[in-house]
Amino acid sequence: MIKTSIAVLLAVAAGTAVAQQPEFVAGMLSTVPSGYALASLADLQSADFLNQYNSVGINYVQPFDAGALCCVVSVQEGFASIGPSNSFSNYLQPFHNGVGACTSNTQPNGTTFGIPSFAPGPYEGMWISNLTSKEQAGFRVTGLTPSGANFNECGLSGAATTAIYRMIPPKYIVQIVGPGFPVPSGYAVATLADLLSVDFQTSYNTAGGVVMTASDTASYCCILEVSEGWVGYNDAAGVSPLGLFSESMEDVLCGVGQDRQLVYIGTSFDGPNTGTVFSTFNVSVTSLLGTFNHQNFTFCSTVNASQTLLKRVSTSKYIVQVVGTNYPAPPTSQYTVASIADVQSQDFLDFYNTNGG
Repeated sequence: MIKTSIAVLLAVAAGTAVAQQPEFVAGMLSTVPSGYALASLADLQSADFLNQYNSVGINYVQPFDAGALCCVVSVQEGFASIGPSNSFSNYLQPFHNGVGACTSNTQPNGTTFGIPSFAPGPYEGMWISNLTSKEQAGFRVTGLTPSGANFNECGLSGAATTAIYRMIPPKYIVQIVGPGFPVPSGYAVATLADLLSVDFQTSYNTAGGVVMTASDTASYCCILEVSEGWVGYNDAAGVSPLGLFSESMEDVLCGVGQDRQLVYIGTSFDGPNTGTVFSTFNVSVTSLLGTFNHQNFTFCSTVNASQTLLKRVSTSKYIVQVVGTNYPAPPTSQYTVASIADVQSQDFLDFYNTNGG
């Protein structure tokens, strides 16, 4: 524990917006974008997808290939469609401003879903310019390759297929935590040891910072916190509390409405080293980090919510996903294809029975 007697009055400051990482992007099924995994049907039916779809649409992070194109949107379980039943539905295709956007060598932004006028079915000729829960409930998938006059290229060997991807949850994030602001599912409050670890250094340096997620309250402490308390940079001159900086390193980020922004950690608030931004984390930085007492700060001593470092907890040990031609397996850093020995193991038996599937 670092001992300190300095006192800082922290006011809620407005942060300057920096680049946000979109939760959903589109690309080619054959090439998984870095930091993303193939989305599932449940992802397309989620509130997060609906919100992004209606606000900015889905950007392509890769151009359409120059060869044969299968323009039906793919997800983990197969090809996506919309309709009242599997036998009476229309395949979903990328649209932009009401017309099909599946064109070789283009990379459109703000795409939505639509069904061409030449595709018979319950939604023939419809552009879903604004997505509602009603349409989401009608989304379905099939593992069968689209066929027929409208989808000739889908059956061609080597045909490129378009797909929707969802951002892999970052291993470490910073989020407001306190009364009324719980730790999100899949994460736990990080410890000081986590912050000082080689694992965090690697994650921070590889990503170029740490992701700060949604903040929708104007009453919280802007000092970075871990499970043991607030974090400070401590040298012979004294303690400098840690906060967050924009990617430009010019703006202290402590405001409302900021979501999924990549930020740097630095000494934001007073102390002998205030204004120092850590563009990389290494042992020379971590060796001077420690926690200090809440009671030494006038403003933050009365506020129960703080910018808190969180660590992602383990993902599900076993999952089922379509894998094969045009359906790549998840990154090997996350999953590998199980063997028959895995399925017959006591470990799988215990996992299956404990989780109910």
